[in-house]
Amino acid sequence: MTRALLLLRRNPDYRRVYVATLISSGGDWFALIPLLALLHELTHSGLYGGLVLSADPALFAVASPYGGTLADRLDRKLLLVATSAVSGLLSLLLLLVEAGTECVSLLAIGGIALAKAIGNPAGAAATPNLVPAADPPLATLLHPVSSASLPAR
Repeated sequence: MTRALLLLRRNPDYRRVYVATLISSGGDWFALIPLLALLHELTHSGLYGGLVLSADPALFAVASPYGGTLADRLDRKLLLVATSAVSGLLSLLLLLVEAGTECVSLLAIGGIALAKAIGNPAGAAATPNLVPAADPPLATLLHPVSSASLPAR
């Protein structure tokens, strides 16, 4: 069994955070794919889809350093809960996207990217607290790998 699987098997707290990260990131992908199809159907153009795809990483990149600062200064657990709640509420805005309201998708995806950019450093900083003293390097490596291949993480 690989070291990564052993780490997940031996550390239930870390395993829960890891699986939750995978589910959250997977949910982002599963929301993004139909959103892009809907935007194309509504506008008959790739413009809004392109804007959504570029707004996500651009806003994430801009806000991440501020997320690190906030993670150092605020309660990390509260920061994670608050940014997750904001992301969830903003996801509901996607239900309002219809002809003439395509800009709502940009607002929602941009807001989700900002919330995750602010919350992710708090999660990364908490990772070493979830595993034994010998495992933080591997756990810290696994956390971004699980989500780096998915948007806004």
